[in-house]
Amino acid sequence: MKPLLVAMLLAVVQAPNPKWYAVFGQPEGWLIIIGFVTLGVLAYQANEMRRATEAMQQSTKIVERQADIMERQTRLQEIAMRQWVSLENWHGQIVLEQGDGILEFGFEIVNPTKFPLKLEYVTTSTASRASQSRPNHVLGPGKKFEVNSETGTLNKDQIFKYQESFVSITVEGSVVYEDVFEVKRTQIFNTLCICSINSEIIFHQFAEPDKDSKQTNT
Repeated sequence: MKPLLVAMLLAVVQAPNPKWYAVFGQPEGWLIIIGFVTLGVLAYQANEMRRATEAMQQSTKIVERQADIMERQTRLQEIAMRQWVSLENWHGQIVLEQGDGILEFGFEIVNPTKFPLKLEYVTTSTASRASQSRPNHVLGPGKKFEVNSETGTLNKDQIFKYQESFVSITVEGSVVYEDVFEVKRTQIFNTLCICSINSEIIFHQFAEPDKDSKQTNT
C-alpha cells in the first residue's frame, strides 16, 4: 500500500487538469497542512531550546570566571593586608638578692602594618619559668604595647658565670593576635639574652617570626 501523501499526489497528477492545490480539496489535505505546521513548530522549539541551552552554558562559564576573579582578588587583598608584629626595645637586668638572682626583662610589641590588630595573649618561657598574659588590647598602626616578665631563680652555676664572665639565657614565647580579617594568628619568637655583671644585657632574636601560623577561632 502506497503512503497516503504519495497516493494523493498521484491522483492530482493523473487528473485531466491537475492543479497543485487540488490535494487540499480533500480532507486528508488538511492533515498534511497540520503535519507540516507541527513539524515547523517542533523545529522552532528545538532550535530555541538549543539556543537557550547554549546561552545557559555561556552564562555558567561567565559566572564561574567571575567567581575565580573574585577569589583571586580576595587572595591578593589578604596578601596586601597581611599583618604581623615586631618585638622591639628589649631591656632587662639581673637582680641579685641574698645569693639568689632572677632576670627581669621586657620588650615592646609593635604593630608595623597599616591596620589595627587585637592582641589576644602573650607567653614567655625560660628554662625555669613560664608566664602568660592576656592583654585583650587593640593595637593600632604604629602603636606599641609593653610586656614585662621575669625568669625563675637562677641556679648557682648561672650566677657564677654571670659574675665571672657571662651567662646565656634563652627566652621563648609567642604572641597571639587577631588580624583585620578576624583570623587568629600566632607569632613565635626566640631571644637569646647574654648577661654579664660588667656590661649591659645583649638581646638577640635568633629565629625569624612565624607570620603565617593560623589558629582556628574559638
